[in-house]
Amino acid sequence: MLSRQEFFETTIDRLIEQRTRAMLESGVCAYRVTSIKYERLVVKKCAIGHHIPDDEYTNAMEGMTIEHMSTGRIGDVYVPSIILYVAHFGLPFMEALQRLHDAATEEFIGPLFTRELACFAETWNLQGYDSK
Repeated sequence: MLSRQEFFETTIDRLIEQRTRAMLESGVCAYRVTSIKYERLVVKKCAIGHHIPDDEYTNAMEGMTIEHMSTGRIGDVYVPSIILYVAHFGLPFMEALQRLHDAATEEFIGPLFTRELACFAETWNLQGYDSK
């Protein structure tokens, strides 16, 4: 199991790599959004979505909170990885990391996002993020 620091860094690496939030056409953030761009499949994921394995993902989880998914099976939705992460890191940490994605007002680069990362790291007693 990753440490909280490793989970944070892995999440931020993936968000920076994809550059923008995972959003549905309606403007709502999503765990996973798939589109075709220049004849290539493009998959964007939110902070938590990056940690949901393909075999656990289903469209039915869109619109569900992390808290709901962490309680066990809800209809067709059963995401053991989220249950494990919430048990290991705590629900408040997971929700705060998700909000970092959902509240981003710019691409995952630039001074505003850098300040948000520093604030998050300080709040959760993590080392600051250092891009590789």
